[in-house]
Amino acid sequence: MISSQLSIFFLALLSVVAAEKGLFLRNNRKLNKNKRSKKKEKSPSGSSSDSSSDSSSSDSSSSDSSSSDDTGYLSVDLRGEWVGGFKENCEGFIIGLLKFQGQDPAMIPPQQLQGMKMSLCNRPFTQYIFQDCLKMTITGGDVVHTMVLDGTYVTDDFHFSGLPAAWQSVIEKPSDEEAADGASATVVFYGYDKLTSQRIGPAEGLARRYINSEGDLVFSQDLDIQGTGNGTTKGVWLMKKQADIVGCTAYDAEDELCSEKQYTDTNRDWTSACCENKGGDAFLESLLNSPRPPPYVAYGYGVAPGWMPCRL
Repeated sequence: MISSQLSIFFLALLSVVAAEKGLFLRNNRKLNKNKRSKKKEKSPSGSSSDSSSDSSSSDSSSSDSSSSDDTGYLSVDLRGEWVGGFKENCEGFIIGLLKFQGQDPAMIPPQQLQGMKMSLCNRPFTQYIFQDCLKMTITGGDVVHTMVLDGTYVTDDFHFSGLPAAWQSVIEKPSDEEAADGASATVVFYGYDKLTSQRIGPAEGLARRYINSEGDLVFSQDLDIQGTGNGTTKGVWLMKKQADIVGCTAYDAEDELCSEKQYTDTNRDWTSACCENKGGDAFLESLLNSPRPPPYVAYGYGVAPGWMPCRL
């Protein structure tokens, strides 16, 4: 979004069929396991055709880092340092942001609106995305979010504006528009109401990320929690990769390393993605601004709510 303070716009909130979406990826992983078994039976040498992750995958181009096939398996690679800015509908996004903050856009003085446009619409921002199979950590220097992209894990954190937010994350097939732009898989964040244990927000999710045909990260966010804006409050950003983040592993649906991986994180006891492969938290901590965001400081969270030192 904008500078490192506002670089984490992806606190997603959406209303969707939870059972169908929440089970989507787990079913794919079960299908994938069956597929690998069949391949092993057919192979004269007894070896499978699984593609495994190695150190060279960290340097691969993002333009071919997402893949899908006719079996429905979805792989995605969003790793890297990304820098970009608004591609479209910044003003509409600001309207949604004000509603998200509980404000009436019609009551905001024109000078304040103009200041928000100058701050949000014309400034680049950075996102660092760490990924370890389905586990993902994102920061722009201030808030630090960690997710497990299985459709059930609930991230419980704060929006860049300081408001609390919770969401579930999952890998999905791209929309027709995203597919036409070169996407083969999309990471979607769906808002989550902790009181009702239901998803909330616009039907397409509050935040979506995918890699386009040029290898760029396309990030959209719609903060219309009520889901009444019909997409008019969805902002879209285009971000270019500045550097790889080595030591991390993308999600490869046909790689046994990922399909058999277990995640023990909870939203109040988690470690950052791929910190073990990077030898600890030093690199992530070097990216963080000081002091930490006000809500983190107020509740004594330090790095982020629920963050625990890397378990080496």
